[in-house]
Amino acid sequence: MNTLWYKSPARNWNEALPLGNGRLGAMLCGTPGHETISLSEESLWSGGYTCRDNKAAAGSVRQIRELLNQQRAGEAQELLLETFSAIPESQTFMRSAGELHLDFYTSETFALTDRSARRADPFEGYTSYRRELDLRTAIATTSFSKDMNVQNTAYLSRHSQGSSITFTREAFVDAATDVLVLHFTASTPKSIYFRANFERGTCSSKSTSSDDTIILTDTSGVTFAAMATGVVSGGRIFTRGEYLVVEEADEALLFVDVQTAFRKHNYRARGGNIAKRPSALASWCCDRALKNICFALGAEYQNLKKTHIEEYSHLYDTVSLEMQGQGESLSTDELVSSCACREKLTELYWNFSRYLYISAGRVPGTLPATTSLWNPQGKEGLRFNLCSPLSYDMLPSMLTGTYRTDHKMSKYLKRLLKNGRRTALSMFKADGFAAFTTTDLWGDTAPDGKDIAASFTPLGSAYIARSISEFYDYTQDRKFLKKHFKILEAASDFFAHYLADSGDGGHVCLSPSAKEEGYALTDGTTAYVCSHNPRDSVIIAALFKATLDCAKILGKDLSDANLVKYSALLKKLDAGSPAEESPATDITAGLPANLMGNNFENVSAITSAIISSRMEDGRVCIKVLSSAPQTWRQGSIKSVPLKGNILADVSWSNGTIDAARVYSKPGTTFLRELTIEYLGKRYETRLTENPLDLLNVLPSTV
Repeated sequence: MNTLWYKSPARNWNEALPLGNGRLGAMLCGTPGHETISLSEESLWSGGYTCRDNKAAAGSVRQIRELLNQQRAGEAQELLLETFSAIPESQTFMRSAGELHLDFYTSETFALTDRSARRADPFEGYTSYRRELDLRTAIATTSFSKDMNVQNTAYLSRHSQGSSITFTREAFVDAATDVLVLHFTASTPKSIYFRANFERGTCSSKSTSSDDTIILTDTSGVTFAAMATGVVSGGRIFTRGEYLVVEEADEALLFVDVQTAFRKHNYRARGGNIAKRPSALASWCCDRALKNICFALGAEYQNLKKTHIEEYSHLYDTVSLEMQGQGESLSTDELVSSCACREKLTELYWNFSRYLYISAGRVPGTLPATTSLWNPQGKEGLRFNLCSPLSYDMLPSMLTGTYRTDHKMSKYLKRLLKNGRRTALSMFKADGFAAFTTTDLWGDTAPDGKDIAASFTPLGSAYIARSISEFYDYTQDRKFLKKHFKILEAASDFFAHYLADSGDGGHVCLSPSAKEEGYALTDGTTAYVCSHNPRDSVIIAALFKATLDCAKILGKDLSDANLVKYSALLKKLDAGSPAEESPATDITAGLPANLMGNNFENVSAITSAIISSRMEDGRVCIKVLSSAPQTWRQGSIKSVPLKGNILADVSWSNGTIDAARVYSKPGTTFLRELTIEYLGKRYETRLTENPLDLLNVLPSTV
């Protein structure tokens, strides 16, 4: 299943359909009479960079550890809060670019009907309504019909069915022209009427340019400009005050863009702290938006649409999943509420999650893929979570083909590394790269907020560094690894300095550490800081191991003092044994009707339940059907990327393999030594340039 569709308009932002091209995001409600489009841009944040490192931390770490060892966790928390809290305490956060409102009317409904500036719904009693998002083309379409009084001319009679007019609205965010494209048509000529304007809680100004463009600018936080330009076939287009008005058009196009000062090199390089007048920055944003829109205006709509589909589908068609089951004819909200169609819902959710990742992660975007690209107006506080498994999980990127553009991350990683070195030195007098749980547009690495359990554990650099080795594991791209190996080294350097003796004389640990669930103290209070959390040791051990493995791959001298130190510390970390893999659960249970949930995590979970891979002493260990729920009775998945730069196809029924093969793309570098895990047993084999049929590897009795 590749289409989300509904029989009614979205009632609010949460039910709207998301569009995006990595940089620009939009949410469409599909209301016939009054469309509201929420706009966002990945670099629109609340302010510039400020070094917020609390230098008091360096002098307090030893004392905090002593208090924890003396079971005085309450006092340790007090000192941790006072000396680790950043100054100021909060990072910058993502902001909405506001909303584009489209107020539709007809030749019969010019007059406003009440003092709230609303008119009578011109399409009340509409029929044949359908709102959909085609995941194969990344185009959102709203269509409906309405019986209306039309002039009884021969021309109109030939192009309409009685007095019924069908209205169709298409929308997509194009990557090539980098703008939001809105297309309006009707089955009867001269039927398109609407008034468009921008709305935002606070903005410095609204203006118009010529007779076809409206503009909104804001100089608070990161300066930005939003611009919309209209083009009509037949009819009239003009501006009045802050409004763009279209009347009696046969066809109409709107091109919308949002540009921020972050795209200006000097502004970005200085963390937004430049002396240039805000009004001059706003003018620069307007000029950049106008340039994008003019470029889009130079192409026919059908050519724009065709180019957009070709560019997007090249990424979407990277892999495919098909599950046998019922539900093809159900609307998406009906599918979500049905208990008998979980296989098809899982398939649709997997495809939608990949769609979101492509829409948030591809060029022209320059920041990490995140569903925060769709940021509702009035919602603040969204940041990048560094300590999420997604920080190093490359599978969504590989499943969508966006890994080919992950080199765009280099500049962001460069900012993160620069700030992380400063944080390590100023807060802990340590070498290397330190980062806490969240970061922002500028790569801020100081703690955010005062949540003891969530803010003050410096594991962010470990997660980010592991993403480098994960990327190499999947792609075998030595050039990328060589360029970014310094991040692995810098993160390992920090933990080599920061780890503390665990108290038993033979192990080291991260201290102080967070305990999310807390524990009771003797005085009845709750502590959220402890001297050792085994989970942290697992993460740091994985970092040291990844650094040593990558050093070996790059031919580094393993007798280097730092590498020897990492190896020694790895042996002293009490990381325990890996957690046992638990059976997959039905992740579609409890999904909202618009399917927005933990999308990126769950696209990995669904895929890994069918086939997964890991590195094991230079071999690729491939697990097949290790944790697929019994409800997934029959299906197939094709072109799944595995570690070692390998691809796989699997089809199954009733929990067993029907067919499975692994292979590599011609002319690529890949790992040849494989271990296949199936039904709890392991089988070693070797991959050549020819596809390997896994049924020939497994015993005939399996």
